[in-house]
Amino acid sequence: MWSVRSWVSEPLHIIQRVHPAVMWAKLETLVEGAALATKELWS
Repeated sequence: MWSVRSWVSEPLHIIQRVHPAVMWAKLETLVEGAALATKELWS
């Protein structure tokens, strides 16, 4: 049976499988890509 508790705990469990350094590296790359896209869009 579906429950809110299982829905909430499932994504958190998946996130914990990724090393924090990998998550930060991905976030930094996303920020860099967004900055490049913004620069390209407004220039």
